[in-house]
Amino acid sequence: MIVPVATFENYTGVFGDPLAESYLTAAQEKVEKYLGYNLEAADYETTTKGHGRDYVRLAAAPINSVESVTVGGVALESYRFDTKGYLYTSDGSVFADESAVSVSYNAGYTAENLPNLIMTTILQIAALRQIESGQNIGVSSKTFGDAGTRVFLSTRKYTDFLINISSYKFV
Repeated sequence: MIVPVATFENYTGVFGDPLAESYLTAAQEKVEKYLGYNLEAADYETTTKGHGRDYVRLAAAPINSVESVTVGGVALESYRFDTKGYLYTSDGSVFADESAVSVSYNAGYTAENLPNLIMTTILQIAALRQIESGQNIGVSSKTFGDAGTRVFLSTRKYTDFLINISSYKFV
């Protein structure tokens, strides 16, 4: 779970909820499914195939570091990578079609470098789940002094929140 419970409690103003961790975990899973990769930083060992281009797409992002790259069992000494999950040859050469490209790397975020937009999305979805607990269906109201009261209904339409992080999505 990448967003700390204390952050969630400060966001919602609800402290000591025994299900807070469950709401955060479920919200993170929803975000990860939408983005197409795990958010939390981890080490990966993966083998993918070259496609005749100067890059290959790795399974996780953002790439933090690369320990080693081999192509067909031969070490590749010169390469570069970006935060979107792409590994490139540095000299413009290509990864031959069907060549086995093995990469040992670290990718993902920590609580300290998680983009605010992703963190806010997790908090919004987790808060909505919390509001809906106890079959509350997320009904809330706001009184505007003499102007009256308005009632707001929340739904599980998470796409309204997820669309905001589409730029972080694997295409």
